[in-house]
Amino acid sequence: MPTVGAVAASSSQSTNLTLLPSTTSTASATATGTIPIPVFAQAILQLHVTAVSGTTETLDLYVQTLLPDQATYSDLAHFTQVTTSTGDWWISMATGSTGASVVQDAALAAGSVALLNFGWTWRLKWVISGTSPSYTFAVFASFF
Repeated sequence: MPTVGAVAASSSQSTNLTLLPSTTSTASATATGTIPIPVFAQAILQLHVTAVSGTTETLDLYVQTLLPDQATYSDLAHFTQVTTSTGDWWISMATGSTGASVVQDAALAAGSVALLNFGWTWRLKWVISGTSPSYTFAVFASFF
């Protein structure tokens, strides 16, 4: 697995992170390592897909946050499902939301964000399905 959480650029007003460098995956996985999240109020996440192959292939990418028990992760965001196209998908989030929900592990609806604070630690999880699927993708974030 690639190393996660490399800082790309930083200033007093924003921080840019590579959450997952370009990787090719043919199966569902959880990225090795955790991503420490800076203290900011807003984030823009980008899923950059550069190659797709297979038949009826799908990629579901989840951003998960570590809960206070320091052992359980729950879905924070789920990008719009990727099928046969390369390109870019994005999510915009703001912390400070209030809400209540059951813990979800790769179950949050596609194209949505949970009503959770960012937390301090994230991980990425993806679910790939189809016949002989393969995706090459990277994930980036800007925090403001």
